[in-house]
Amino acid sequence: MDSSMERMKNSLLAARYLLPNETIEEFNKRIIDFVTTPSDNGIKFSKDEKNDLTVLLTNGSIIFNSPLLMNAGKEQALASACYVLPVIDSLVDDEGSIMDLQKLSAKIFKLGAGVGVDYSLLRPEGINVNSGGTASGPTSFMLLIDTLAEVVKSGGKRRAAIMSTLRIDHPDIEKFINVKKNNKTMQNTNISIMMTNNFMDKVVNDIDSNIDILNLWGNGPTDGPTDGPTDGLSVKKLWDMIVDNAWTTGDPGLVFIDVINNTTNGVTNQTYTGVNACSEFSLYPYESCLIGTINVSKCLQPDNQIDYEKLNYVTGLLVKCLDNVIDIAWYPDTKIKQQAHKYRRVGVGITGLGDTLIKMNVSYDTDKALTISKDIMSTINKNAIEMSEELANTYGAFPQYSKFKPGSYYTPGSIVKPRRNLAVTVIAPTGSTSILCGAECSGIEPMYAVAYKRMMRLDTGGNTWFDVVSPLFIEKMKALKFTDADIKELIPKIIANNGSVQTLAGIPDSIKQIFKTAHEVEPINHLKMVANLQPYVENAISKTINIPYTSTRDEVASLYIKAWEMGCKGITVFRDGCKNEQVYSTAVDVNTHTKEVRPDILTGQTIRMSLPQGSLYINVTIKDNKPFELFAILGKSGLDQHAYCEAMGRLISLSLRSGISVERISKSLKGIRGRDWGMWGEEYIWSVPHALGIALDYAVKNSTGILKAPVKDVIQHCPECGGKMVSDNGCMKCLACEYSKCSS
Repeated sequence: MDSSMERMKNSLLAARYLLPNETIEEFNKRIIDFVTTPSDNGIKFSKDEKNDLTVLLTNGSIIFNSPLLMNAGKEQALASACYVLPVIDSLVDDEGSIMDLQKLSAKIFKLGAGVGVDYSLLRPEGINVNSGGTASGPTSFMLLIDTLAEVVKSGGKRRAAIMSTLRIDHPDIEKFINVKKNNKTMQNTNISIMMTNNFMDKVVNDIDSNIDILNLWGNGPTDGPTDGPTDGLSVKKLWDMIVDNAWTTGDPGLVFIDVINNTTNGVTNQTYTGVNACSEFSLYPYESCLIGTINVSKCLQPDNQIDYEKLNYVTGLLVKCLDNVIDIAWYPDTKIKQQAHKYRRVGVGITGLGDTLIKMNVSYDTDKALTISKDIMSTINKNAIEMSEELANTYGAFPQYSKFKPGSYYTPGSIVKPRRNLAVTVIAPTGSTSILCGAECSGIEPMYAVAYKRMMRLDTGGNTWFDVVSPLFIEKMKALKFTDADIKELIPKIIANNGSVQTLAGIPDSIKQIFKTAHEVEPINHLKMVANLQPYVENAISKTINIPYTSTRDEVASLYIKAWEMGCKGITVFRDGCKNEQVYSTAVDVNTHTKEVRPDILTGQTIRMSLPQGSLYINVTIKDNKPFELFAILGKSGLDQHAYCEAMGRLISLSLRSGISVERISKSLKGIRGRDWGMWGEEYIWSVPHALGIALDYAVKNSTGILKAPVKDVIQHCPECGGKMVSDNGCMKCLACEYSKCSS
């Protein structure tokens, strides 16, 4: 009945992954030829293994991370998805300096990958520097890298993804926590706090004391925190600030850095200080992450029970492929290549867990689902380690193996054999790649919507919208003797019900039970899934803890604490609708408006913005200390552009004179994206309509001295198509067009 998933796959392939004039068959061959290319280290693939890999890729049983799919076979065959780059307290002269970071980041963004950077070694804002001035502080340099990411479109396909982190004991931690509070800055960047056990222990035990501040810059000991407290930075104050920002905007997340160092495979005399863009990898400086994903829903027997024999075989093949890619891939920097070869870290992960549970008629939020998931991931982890050990026997262990420090998977008394790779398993974001392998539920997430609207770009240059319906839903309904006509009648109702079947009449309870969407699963059950799988994942897990709009700050705080207590390595909480949250309430809706008469003389102000389309002149007249009219002229443009600007000005003026609040008008305009963008001061200007919304905000501020307009509504919708954005595995993605900031 439904071919929408196949259409999605084909349109996504064409838009992002296929080379010019490349067919899907040629794409599959290009990928398999690349991952099985003989390396200098001698890894060989048999003819049967190559054939099996081709079948597995073609039928959606496996997939690799996006940069590998984009670059395989090219001269610069960059294959890793993310990199952790160090930055030291130096501007230009040393390895790892701020300018080194910028240069290397630009190269990585251009080729379709992301970066993670911990800024804890940078001196705080205002401290003296050797040149005689004062330091700008970590957040200023975070903004610099984010702006770079906005300019450099990754791989010509998508915007770059960045993870910026700072230790909880850094002097600038307050500024860091609030850096995304107004949602106008760092739109390409996720931020997380490097949280220590010491701080979390004080939170849990309600110990409100001033924290010990890191001091590495000459005003105290140079090897760790100062002994004395610093006024103003108390545990309670910082904790409340963290929780409030997470509740309001979804940022910051928490990275439990002590948990990571205590439980993750590593090497002696080295500590982890950074994570990649979506936090599923803790990496040493200049390390990269390489990911192969198993669609576990394709590893089922005809009776929908797990086919463990296939799961074992596929796991081993992926470890072998990824280890081989380490030696044949291209690297953007010699230091990155050296680190990849030194540790040989890889990540075999999963997608389609939600599909698997649905096929097995198991609800995501049950103990049975946890048991099945644990069995799957423990099997993959065990077999991935065994393949790594087998490869070590033939080709040698990773060069730092003599310093290997086993993680928590190795219980006391375990026999630790030489292994080819420092770590072998991960659970990463798989938004786009899940579509390519036919998984309806990405990563370990539940389904986001049973049915929804999706935009598809046509070859003619236009766009069309069509209904996307879960094939699993159709299959399960037909098994209960529902006809195509019955299902077709239900689809508009499901779409109108935000993709949910829970409150709709005519749908059996057995269907409702297994088709709970992500927002219908209790937050604690999302967290339980992460904690349930983490012992069987050598790297880490990227997963969003979705919570309802009505959730309280106390509930956010409770989830953060439980995540630490349950041994998770990090947590991201996303409250539905929080990106649309307004700091100030707006006027009550009015159903009828009377147009206010215009006086003959009004004062106003004219604003000029230089945009790629030309110079935009916006005149806003003021009456009774608020905007009354708006006129816009766009220079160096054709008649059509002049007409559009005049039309928008007339409609905005009519709305203002009819009593519709300036806040509502501004909000409806801001966030609209066009083909080109510019800057006005420190503001990103995404389009002419967005510029008009910003101008109205500015006029309000100038006329009253108080910024009344909403300040937290930039990018509340997809920048590509305007569709609804959801948080998927820690990254924002669009259900309508599959735009994603950090899909791996």
